[in-house]
Amino acid sequence: MLSRSPMLERGLASFRTPRARSAVLAIASVSVVALLLAAAVPAQAAVSCRVRNARTDVAYRSLVRAIRLARAGDSLRIHGVCHGSGLPPNPAFEIGKNLTLRGISTPTSGPATLDAATPGGDQLQSVVLVDRGVSVTLRGLVIRRGWVDGIHAERGAHVKIVDSSVRANSQGGVYADGGVTLIRDSRIVSNGTYGVAAVEKHHGVLRIERSVLSGNVNGAPILAEYASVMMTDSSVRSNYGTYSGGMAFYKSTVTIRGSTIVHNVNLEGPDTDGTGGGMSIDMSIVVLIDSSLRNNDASSYGGGVYIRGDPYGVLASSLTLAGRSVIQRNASGTNGWGAVGGGVAVDGGATVSAADGTSDVDPITGKLLPVWTGRISDNTPDDCAELGGTVELICG
Repeated sequence: MLSRSPMLERGLASFRTPRARSAVLAIASVSVVALLLAAAVPAQAAVSCRVRNARTDVAYRSLVRAIRLARAGDSLRIHGVCHGSGLPPNPAFEIGKNLTLRGISTPTSGPATLDAATPGGDQLQSVVLVDRGVSVTLRGLVIRRGWVDGIHAERGAHVKIVDSSVRANSQGGVYADGGVTLIRDSRIVSNGTYGVAAVEKHHGVLRIERSVLSGNVNGAPILAEYASVMMTDSSVRSNYGTYSGGMAFYKSTVTIRGSTIVHNVNLEGPDTDGTGGGMSIDMSIVVLIDSSLRNNDASSYGGGVYIRGDPYGVLASSLTLAGRSVIQRNASGTNGWGAVGGGVAVDGGATVSAADGTSDVDPITGKLLPVWTGRISDNTPDDCAELGGTVELICG
């Protein structure tokens, strides 16, 4: 049985059809249609699986067999569509040694694809399961149709996802239980509950570079608990969830640089309150550098950002804006009862401040932050709201 955080377990049961405006329904419709279309792709529509071990030059028609016979450190070159074998709740492809899986795309074979659907019509639990302590690189692949996750990395695994698409997985795209996860030049799209989750009390490291997270539904496109997160030159757009429309952080340290968080929507669920359309911060340290949160919606507080502190006053919770970062044209209270904090809602002793260019540092790299020259403006019904926390900058 794959492990999950309590926060995610609540989220899996939290979805309901809310009263939302047409923009929300449009995002949901696109995502659901994408999932249904992906599930309807017949196995015969693509070139069958072909795998070659780069070290031995031995060819296989089964990726499961190629993985089993490979040595640690081997590189497997994959053409066509490789389907899982076995019965649920097994993963389609379990990797228990250090390997590289490299997809080869050609006009005749199309993109190399790992598919959790079996030829017999079963849908296996995860597409790729990376065992504890193993280092795996997944490059140039489409990873789709896991009943649970596209990629599930057990505690302490190191996973690199490069130039790949993780999509149409029923509950989540990438789940990392501690360890180190790098997502570079990739797309995490149309997954349920979360796009990427770095969770549990194992202090994992998550790096997202030049990637897109879009069309993910229900939980949060990025969900981090007890993690170190750095996102660079990436886009989180057109998602909707119940933890946050865009990103949800709990007891984590986060730096976001040169990225956009736009057109995301957070909804109320039975166990969630619909706060944080673009970002929800809970007892975490977050720095936003040269980045933008625009046109995000929350059904209650914090259309752009909702941040709250430790109710016991022990753990710090802060958002620091640096460089040209902006929070604009976001909206809160879209459920109709007029919640405040359209741009930023600050609760429970948390703080929002601006980098002065002389003393504030990046909590991950330790480098000096550039002075904030951006704006918090044009949000509905207001730009900033103090709900027990403190805003230490000028809004509007």
